[in-house]
Amino acid sequence: MTRLASAPKALALLRKDFANFGQLMTHVGALCREISRRSVFQTMPMKQLLYLCEHFKWEACPGLQDFALKICRRVTVSQACEDGFNKSKRCVARSYNTAKCQVSRAWHELIHRRILSDVHKYQEPDFREAVRSKGDTKELSDAIFKPSVKASQARVNLLAVVSTKSTPPWPTVSGDTVPKLAADLILLEEVVEKNLWDKLDRCWLCKLLRHGQMLLRRVGAEAWYFCLKDVHGLIALLWPAEAKQIGTCTHYLPAVGPQARKLHTAVVVSLDDWEAMAFSWTSPLRRAVASQTPRHRLVSVRLRQAKP
Repeated sequence: MTRLASAPKALALLRKDFANFGQLMTHVGALCREISRRSVFQTMPMKQLLYLCEHFKWEACPGLQDFALKICRRVTVSQACEDGFNKSKRCVARSYNTAKCQVSRAWHELIHRRILSDVHKYQEPDFREAVRSKGDTKELSDAIFKPSVKASQARVNLLAVVSTKSTPPWPTVSGDTVPKLAADLILLEEVVEKNLWDKLDRCWLCKLLRHGQMLLRRVGAEAWYFCLKDVHGLIALLWPAEAKQIGTCTHYLPAVGPQARKLHTAVVVSLDDWEAMAFSWTSPLRRAVASQTPRHRLVSVRLRQAKP
């Protein structure tokens, strides 16, 4: 019941991102083509999920939830197997000074080294007492189980799926590309809401935000943020700052309250929309001497000069 209660919010967000992707497909440009090429909406599991969402009229139901969990289960099972192979490979490398391992030992490590329980913190379900959901009572169309094109039209160029390069030219899922996919969705949301399609190719300006050297805020806003880093030149990650007056200086500390639990990002397509302020880091001892209070564990910053 808890999962179904949060499903409407997830479906609303998915529907919004899919609508933004639809607007992206109507625009031209090098960056638009690159974002659409690597988008998650181009993958077959996502297309199947969107088909079911439209079939159930974007309403949360057990049948849609079971299909979404099935897709996510593939990723977790693959990750568990990779952890088993890596742990066995490190074990063999320490023993025989080589990076090769036997296939039989890899599966042995996955089962007997408790990868699921110790690494992923999974608990074995009580399948004897649990009752499995029968899913939605609505019948699906037969078209979902049949190919949508003829066999002659399904042929693709071999060079489009085979490559001799170490880095394949097609989109792949890895720890480096997953943040890029999330940044694409955040960037499209900002561009669609403010109609910034003519400035989309200027998103690289977020690379000018120096990590650990400046505070940033939007023109007209009061809250300042620490600049963390950029995500592949698409968006910038921020951390909220809390102002505190100590003596004659204004210090800013990284926020640790509820506002710090939310992901803060910045889409920079024009330098006129943002204000930056340089600062210098101060030690807890300097803060304690200036305020004549006990030392604090957090490191704060003191303003050095303003550079709007």
